[in-house]
Amino acid sequence: MSGYYAYPGVKHFVTSTVVDWIDVFTRREYCEILTGALEFARQSRGLRIHAYVIMPSYLQMLVSSPEEKLSNVMRDFKQFTSRSIVHAVQDMPENRSDWLTLHFRQHAAQHPKIRHAQFWQAGYQPQVCYSVEGIRQKIHDIHEAPVKAGTVHEPWQYVWSSARDYAGLKGPLTVDKLL
Repeated sequence: MSGYYAYPGVKHFVTSTVVDWIDVFTRREYCEILTGALEFARQSRGLRIHAYVIMPSYLQMLVSSPEEKLSNVMRDFKQFTSRSIVHAVQDMPENRSDWLTLHFRQHAAQHPKIRHAQFWQAGYQPQVCYSVEGIRQKIHDIHEAPVKAGTVHEPWQYVWSSARDYAGLKGPLTVDKLL
Protein backbone atom coordinates (compact mmCIF):
# COMPACT_ATOMS: atom_id res chain seq x y z
CA MET A 1 0.00 0.00 0.00
CA SER A 2 2.93 2.42 -0.26
CA GLY A 3 3.87 3.67 -3.75
CA TYR A 4 1.40 6.34 -4.79
CA TYR A 5 0.59 7.26 -1.16
CA ALA A 6 3.99 8.93 -0.99
CA TYR A 7 2.89 11.66 -3.39
CA PRO A 8 0.77 14.38 -1.80
CA GLY A 9 -2.25 15.52 -3.75
CA VAL A 10 -2.63 12.47 -6.02
CA LYS A 11 -6.31 11.99 -6.96
CA HIS A 12 -7.90 8.74 -5.85
CA PHE A 13 -11.23 7.24 -6.79
CA VAL A 14 -12.50 5.51 -3.63
CA THR A 15 -15.55 3.47 -2.71
CA SER A 16 -16.78 2.62 0.78
CA THR A 17 -19.60 0.10 0.91
CA VAL A 18 -21.99 -0.84 3.72
CA VAL A 19 -21.72 -4.49 4.78
CA ASP A 20 -23.80 -6.73 2.53
CA TRP A 21 -24.72 -3.68 0.46
CA ILE A 22 -27.52 -2.81 2.90
CA ASP A 23 -29.48 0.29 1.86
CA VAL A 24 -28.81 2.58 4.82
CA PHE A 25 -28.41 5.97 3.16
CA THR A 26 -32.09 6.27 2.38
CA ARG A 27 -32.54 8.53 5.40
CA ARG A 28 -31.40 12.14 5.47
CA GLU A 29 -29.96 11.79 9.00
CA TYR A 30 -27.48 9.11 7.96
CA CYS A 31 -26.38 11.10 4.90
CA GLU A 32 -25.87 14.14 7.11
CA ILE A 33 -23.57 12.11 9.37
CA LEU A 34 -21.43 11.32 6.30
CA THR A 35 -21.37 14.87 4.96
CA GLY A 36 -20.60 16.25 8.42
CA ALA A 37 -17.70 13.84 8.86
CA LEU A 38 -16.39 14.60 5.36
CA GLU A 39 -16.57 18.34 6.04
CA PHE A 40 -14.64 17.76 9.28
CA ALA A 41 -11.99 15.78 7.35
CA ARG A 42 -11.74 18.65 4.87
CA GLN A 43 -11.24 21.27 7.55
CA SER A 44 -9.10 19.39 10.07
CA ARG A 45 -7.20 16.86 7.94
CA GLY A 46 -6.87 18.66 4.61
CA LEU A 47 -8.92 16.12 2.65
CA ARG A 48 -9.90 17.50 -0.74
CA ILE A 49 -13.19 16.19 -2.07
CA HIS A 50 -13.33 16.70 -5.83
CA ALA A 51 -16.49 14.68 -6.50
CA TYR A 52 -18.78 12.44 -4.45
CA VAL A 53 -22.06 10.58 -4.39
CA ILE A 54 -23.84 8.96 -1.47
CA MET A 55 -25.91 6.09 -2.82
CA PRO A 56 -28.18 3.95 -0.63
CA SER A 57 -25.47 1.38 0.16
CA TYR A 58 -22.17 3.07 -0.67
CA LEU A 59 -20.14 6.25 -0.88
CA GLN A 60 -17.96 7.02 -3.91
CA MET A 61 -15.53 9.91 -4.10
CA LEU A 62 -12.68 11.39 -6.06
CA VAL A 63 -10.39 12.75 -3.36
CA SER A 64 -6.84 13.84 -2.65
CA SER A 65 -4.98 14.31 0.61
CA PRO A 66 -2.02 16.66 0.28
CA GLU A 67 -1.42 16.98 4.04
CA GLU A 68 -1.80 13.42 5.33
CA LYS A 69 -1.82 9.83 4.07
CA LEU A 70 -5.20 9.10 2.52
CA SER A 71 -5.28 5.69 4.20
CA ASN A 72 -5.15 7.37 7.65
CA VAL A 73 -7.88 9.85 6.79
CA MET A 74 -10.14 7.14 5.37
CA ARG A 75 -9.53 4.81 8.34
CA ASP A 76 -10.52 7.53 10.83
CA PHE A 77 -13.48 8.65 8.71
CA LYS A 78 -14.83 5.10 8.47
CA GLN A 79 -14.35 4.43 12.19
CA PHE A 80 -16.12 7.63 13.19
CA THR A 81 -19.01 7.27 10.75
CA SER A 82 -19.45 3.60 11.61
CA ARG A 83 -19.90 4.36 15.30
CA SER A 84 -22.06 7.41 14.62
CA ILE A 85 -24.40 5.70 12.17
CA VAL A 86 -24.80 2.57 14.28
CA HIS A 87 -25.72 4.78 17.28
CA ALA A 88 -28.12 6.79 15.11
CA VAL A 89 -29.77 3.59 13.86
CA GLN A 90 -30.30 2.52 17.47
CA ASP A 91 -31.57 5.95 18.61
CA MET A 92 -33.88 6.87 15.74
CA PRO A 93 -37.41 5.66 15.20
CA GLU A 94 -36.22 3.42 12.38
CA ASN A 95 -38.50 0.47 11.64
CA ARG A 96 -35.43 -1.59 10.69
CA SER A 97 -33.43 -0.63 13.80
CA ASP A 98 -33.35 -4.03 15.44
CA TRP A 99 -32.63 -5.85 12.18
CA LEU A 100 -29.83 -3.42 11.21
CA THR A 101 -28.25 -3.52 14.67
CA LEU A 102 -28.32 -7.31 14.74
CA HIS A 103 -26.84 -7.46 11.23
CA PHE A 104 -23.97 -5.07 12.10
CA ARG A 105 -23.24 -7.03 15.30
CA GLN A 106 -23.20 -10.35 13.46
CA HIS A 107 -20.63 -8.96 11.04
CA ALA A 108 -18.49 -7.70 13.92
CA ALA A 109 -18.58 -11.15 15.55
CA GLN A 110 -16.77 -12.53 12.49
CA HIS A 111 -13.81 -10.15 12.95
CA PRO A 112 -11.74 -10.23 16.14
CA LYS A 113 -10.56 -6.61 15.76
CA ILE A 114 -14.11 -5.20 15.62
CA ARG A 115 -15.75 -4.89 19.03
CA HIS A 116 -19.41 -4.01 18.72
CA ALA A 117 -20.66 -3.51 15.19
CA GLN A 118 -19.30 -3.53 11.65
CA PHE A 119 -20.95 -0.97 9.41
CA TRP A 120 -18.51 -0.64 6.48
CA GLN A 121 -16.94 -3.41 4.45
CA ALA A 122 -13.16 -3.53 4.86
CA GLY A 123 -11.07 -1.26 2.65
CA TYR A 124 -12.03 1.56 0.33
CA GLN A 125 -10.65 0.32 -3.03
CA PRO A 126 -8.41 3.30 -3.92
CA GLN A 127 -7.66 3.77 -7.61
CA VAL A 128 -5.11 6.37 -8.65
CA CYS A 129 -6.24 8.86 -11.31
CA TYR A 130 -3.33 10.58 -13.01
CA SER A 131 -4.64 11.80 -16.36
CA VAL A 132 -7.17 14.54 -16.99
CA GLU A 133 -9.21 12.07 -19.03
CA GLY A 134 -9.18 9.52 -16.19
CA ILE A 135 -10.26 12.19 -13.71
CA ARG A 136 -13.00 13.38 -16.06
CA GLN A 137 -14.27 9.79 -16.46
CA LYS A 138 -14.38 9.14 -12.71
CA ILE A 139 -16.27 12.40 -12.04
CA HIS A 140 -18.73 11.41 -14.77
CA ASP A 141 -19.15 7.90 -13.30
CA ILE A 142 -19.72 9.29 -9.80
CA HIS A 143 -22.31 11.80 -10.99
CA GLU A 144 -24.12 9.31 -13.22
CA ALA A 145 -24.61 6.68 -10.48
CA PRO A 146 -28.06 8.01 -9.38
CA VAL A 147 -29.16 8.27 -13.02
CA LYS A 148 -28.09 4.68 -13.73
CA ALA A 149 -29.93 3.57 -10.59
CA GLY A 150 -33.10 5.22 -11.88
CA THR A 151 -33.33 7.59 -8.92
CA VAL A 152 -33.19 10.80 -11.00
CA HIS A 153 -33.23 11.80 -14.67
CA GLU A 154 -30.35 14.27 -14.44
CA PRO A 155 -27.29 14.03 -12.15
CA TRP A 156 -27.76 17.51 -10.68
CA GLN A 157 -31.21 16.50 -9.37
CA TYR A 158 -29.68 14.13 -6.81
CA VAL A 159 -29.16 15.94 -3.50
CA TRP A 160 -26.33 13.79 -2.13
CA SER A 161 -23.89 14.37 -4.98
CA SER A 162 -21.34 16.92 -6.13
CA ALA A 163 -23.11 16.96 -9.51
CA ARG A 164 -25.12 19.84 -8.06
CA ASP A 165 -21.93 21.82 -7.45
CA TYR A 166 -20.62 21.10 -10.94
CA ALA A 167 -23.96 22.33 -12.33
CA GLY A 168 -23.63 25.65 -10.47
CA LEU A 169 -25.96 24.72 -7.59
CA LYS A 170 -25.02 24.26 -3.94
CA GLY A 171 -24.81 20.76 -2.55
CA PRO A 172 -24.66 19.73 1.11
CA LEU A 173 -20.85 19.42 1.11
CA THR A 174 -18.05 21.77 0.08
CA VAL A 175 -16.39 20.47 -3.08
CA ASP A 176 -12.93 21.20 -4.50
CA LYS A 177 -14.06 21.15 -8.12
CA LEU A 178 -11.78 20.09 -10.93
CA LEU A 179 -12.12 20.64 -14.68
